[in-house]
Amino acid sequence: MLEYSNSNRRFSALDKVINLLKVIKECTLCTNYCKMPNSQVTLQYQVKNLYKRLLFIGREYPLGYSYFHPRLKKAFLKNRDLKNEDDIKKAIETGEYVYKEIETLYYLKKYRALKKSYYD
Repeated sequence: MLEYSNSNRRFSALDKVINLLKVIKECTLCTNYCKMPNSQVTLQYQVKNLYKRLLFIGREYPLGYSYFHPRLKKAFLKNRDLKNEDDIKKAIETGEYVYKEIETLYYLKKYRALKKSYYD
C-alpha cells in the first residue's frame, strides 16, 4: 500500500492520512468525554464514585437496602439537571456529608453492640 518512492511528499502525505484515520478511529471509540471539558469529566467521575460508595454503604442501613436504594436514587435524580459547577460541587459535598453520617451511624451501632455484649 505504501509507496516508497523518491518523492518524500507522497510518503509524508500517506503518513498524515494514516495518522488521521487512527485518530478518527480512536475518537469514534470514546464516549461523550471528548466533548466535555476536563473539569466536567472529573465532576462526573466524582458523582458516580459517590453514588457507588453510598450504594455500598447502604447495604447495611438499619431500615434495609430496599428502603435506602429508592431514596438514594430519588435524591440523585433530583439533582441530575444541575449544570453549574459550583452547584454540582455543593451537591457532592452534601453527599459526602451524608456518607460520613451513615458511616458514623454504623460505628455507633457497632460500639453499642460491643458495649452491650461486654458490660451487660
